[in-house]
This record gives sequence, C-alpha cells and structure tokens, in this order.
Amino acid sequence: LGYMGSDQTVKKLIPLINSWPKDGGMNKAVAGLDILANIGSDFAIRSINKILLKTKYKPLLERAGDIMGKVADVRGLTKAELDDRLVPTFGLGASDSFVLDFGSRSFTIKINEKLVPAVFDQDNKKIKDLPKPVKADEKIKAKEVTAFWKDLKAGMKTEASTQLLRFEQAMLTGRQWGIADFRSLLVTHPILCTLVRHLVWGAVKDGKVGQLFRINDEGRCLDAKGKEVTLSDAVVVSLPHPLQIQKSLELWKDALAKNKLKQPFAQIARKTYLKKEDKNKDLFGINGATAPAKAFRGLKAKGWIAGMGGGGTIWSYEKTLSNGRAQIDFEGIVTMYDFDIDEDQTLEVTIYGKPTGLEYSEVVREIKDLLH
Repeated sequence: LGYMGSDQTVKKLIPLINSWPKDGGMNKAVAGLDILANIGSDFAIRSINKILLKTKYKPLLERAGDIMGKVADVRGLTKAELDDRLVPTFGLGASDSFVLDFGSRSFTIKINEKLVPAVFDQDNKKIKDLPKPVKADEKIKAKEVTAFWKDLKAGMKTEASTQLLRFEQAMLTGRQWGIADFRSLLVTHPILCTLVRHLVWGAVKDGKVGQLFRINDEGRCLDAKGKEVTLSDAVVVSLPHPLQIQKSLELWKDALAKNKLKQPFAQIARKTYLKKEDKNKDLFGINGATAPAKAFRGLKAKGWIAGMGGGGTIWSYEKTLSNGRAQIDFEGIVTMYDFDIDEDQTLEVTIYGKPTGLEYSEVVREIKDLLH
C-alpha cells in the first residue's frame, strides 16, 4: 500500500488510524502512519501532520513527529516552513475558480476569516447552500461544480481548525517569515489570504516588533490609519501578541472596527494577564477552581503533555516554557480514553521558573478556558 497507494488510500486509512488505538490496535495505527509516509503525497503528509496536532496517543504522537521532522529535513525546511507549503488550495486559484457555473446561472464562493466557505447568488446574497440543478441548467457543468463544492466544504471543515490553530501558535511562539515567503505563501494563497487580511502584522527589527500593518483586499500593506506602508525585501514579518504592542492596541481596535474586520482568533482584543496584577496570588482564580473533565482534551494542541498514571489514566498536564514549566494537577482522575466522564476536576496549578510575561499570560488564559 505504501508504494502503490494513492490519496484515495489515504482517505480510507485515516479513520482506521484514528480508531485502531481504541480497540487495542496501536501497532496497526503506527504502521498506518508509515504507509502514509511511504505514499508521500502532500495530502498524505498533511494527514500525518493533522494526526500529530490532534492525537492523544503517545506512540502516534512520537511516530508522526518523527515522520514530519524527516520530511522537513529532506526538503531543507523547518517544520513551520513545511507547514506553510502544505496548505491545500482545494482547486481554488484564479478568480474564475471561485465561480460555480451552472450554465444558465452562476454562484460565487466566498471564504470568511475563519476559513468557512459560503455561496452567494448573482445578486451577491448569501444562500444556505448550493441549490440543486434545474432543467434550464447545463447538466454536466452543474454536476461537476456541485461535486467540487461538496469536496471543498468537506476539505475546508477539517483544514480550517488546523490553520487557525497554526497561526495562533505562530503568534504565541514569535514565528517569523521573510517578506518573499510572506507574500507568496500567505498573502496570495487563495485559502489563507482572507485569514491574513483580518490579522495585524508587524515588521521585526533587531528582535522587536516595529511597523504594524494589515493587508487589504488588493494585497497592499496599510497602517492603522489606512496609509500605505512600504516594506523592504529584507524585512522579517511576525504576528505580534497584544503584550508586544500594548501602546497600539486601541488604535488598531478602532481600525479593525472601522473596516468591519473580524479577527479569526483573539489577537488585538485578546485578554491578557500580568503577574503583578494577580492580587490574590491564586493565578487569577484558576488555582483551586474546578473544570469539567471533557475540557482537558483541547490542551494537547496547545503544547500540554499529559502525565500518565496506571490503568490508562491522566493525573496531570505539564507545559514546557522557555525558562521553566507550568503544571496542572487534579484532585480527581481523567480517564485517558474517555474525556466525557461526568466528573469535575479541582485544579492545583503551579508555574515554576521565570516564564516570560507572554508565557505567563497564556498559561493563565489557557487554563481559564477550561473552567465552567
């Protein structure tokens, strides 16, 4: 299968790889990852990457990480650079590819800031879904674009969450892009371009965020007042965290509101927490608070590692920071294979070492998101 398989093979294998560990088939699941790696198409590699981001099973996590690292090395890229190049277009590209032509009538695809596609009629009104063909339509054309639309919706449904998480993590880790990659891989990408236009970007100089800008519909860089910004070919671009641009937040809040730009995730309006403002010394109320067991399943994607006990149970979560670590201990036990048990967990949270202000703020924010 690894050498003769196709993307159709990948589609059939993915649900099996995800389900095998629950039935004691971990070895099969790991072997399935190797088959995907041998198939080697961009779709197969993207599928491995999604498993890396979402699986809670350590053997799959380790094998997927190993495969993605090797693929990046072979291509002479970092893991983050590889991720940029694996974003699918789903057949979208030139402006006419966003038109669904039935022959007698046509519809237009628009993608919002959260990467959700929608259909608009010839009067530019959003409709619930692509309508069924009627007698006046050209049968072959209508059949082709209907299949295209269904595939696009299905693909975007899984891809959207991956990309939103990826860009939010880029903001948290200080990921940087050279201007050439920024323009060719993000600004002009038919899927990512809308997400990019709803974020605030920064030109980095001497390790600090300088000129802030957004991208308009024509791909030009504008400052908060709408004035065009010229960036040199040598500039490096980042997605700044609000703690890095505190003096400019109100100005950009107004600019986004004026241009009716909703952000795909909280950036400019992101809630932040400063250690010096923790008056009760309880990490803004998270220490001793309770959280439902099911809330913990989202921690893995944010860099938290489960502390495993006997019998397939989780007794803590730990996150490595630049100069220390954060740990969440539970009063109860979360079952590894079932995050939906009706049992609240009382949290004991400890932050060790000297994390940066951004890391401290995000640890508090991520744990607060767990609470009732």
